[in-house]
Amino acid sequence: MTTRGRAGSLIRTSPHLREPLRRLLTTIGVHRPGTQEDIAIVSCKRAGSTWLMHMIAATPGIRSVNEPDLPELVAERGLPTGLEGVLDPHFWKVLEVPIGSDEQFRSYYFDDRITKIRGPYDPFSPSFHFLTHRRVLKIVHGTAIAEWLAEQRLLPVYLVRHPISSALSMVRSGTTARAEANLRHEGFRNRFLDEDLVELAWSILESATALDRAVLEWCLDNLGPLRAVKKRPERWMVLSYEELMLSTERLIPLLGRHLQLRDPERMLRVLRTPSPSTHGESHDKLRQMEPIQQLELWQRDIDGETQERLFQIVERFGIDIYQSGAVLPTPAYRNIE
Repeated sequence: MTTRGRAGSLIRTSPHLREPLRRLLTTIGVHRPGTQEDIAIVSCKRAGSTWLMHMIAATPGIRSVNEPDLPELVAERGLPTGLEGVLDPHFWKVLEVPIGSDEQFRSYYFDDRITKIRGPYDPFSPSFHFLTHRRVLKIVHGTAIAEWLAEQRLLPVYLVRHPISSALSMVRSGTTARAEANLRHEGFRNRFLDEDLVELAWSILESATALDRAVLEWCLDNLGPLRAVKKRPERWMVLSYEELMLSTERLIPLLGRHLQLRDPERMLRVLRTPSPSTHGESHDKLRQMEPIQQLELWQRDIDGETQERLFQIVERFGIDIYQSGAVLPTPAYRNIE
């Protein structure tokens, strides 16, 4: 590994270095909006959204905006969530755009000053540029407002990953569980759930395993994007983590056309660069495997009976992207045969 590569790896895997550098580089970077639309990656947690964001931001002139919907930032800026006084801000999600708050939300997400929030952190990365004219926003805590996002002046991508693979990653990484926010939010319940689903979700939160709760989180976070895609399929590109792993070179031209990227091949430079949440040792082991072996890895830890039980949760929520026993999404959600 080169000196530059070692420095980038150290920054990427060290929060005490990464976050101060993020604040510094986000502040000194210059953003001058151009004529092209911004980009939004809408994704559940642990689905490869950071990786995809950096791939897209490798295109010259694109600024990454990492999780502007982070609960702490939303609370700090007074964006109404409907959860005030119900949950601690750390456990909030952005679950709807309340009536009368449309302009406040639009100003927060699309005001040019948002480029000063959680931007790039690694000056050695191909996804860092001092001067930018477009943004790619990673949305993981606001997936429920996917329909609203698709109405804005941006190009949306819906990124999804297998529910059990995602859930295992959530549990192992200690990802904060925020499913309670969905269940306590009246607007979300009215839009996406019936009484039976609310009862099922509460029973899972109160008595099931951590893995079951993570699968529930996956279901709740994917209801919004799925509805948005089905309502306006022409606006969205649906991209699975699995297909991106297996067919990256074939998918990049499709992604480049959808996002109107001038030099999509630059995304290949970050193809094998891990996100900050992938530690060095585990990444080194993964690099020695073929992509399909990486995708099937989670099956070693989940027996058939457990997989069937977890998929019963997915099926109860009417989500048909994946099926029990299969690693890849169903053909309807693939870009390449």
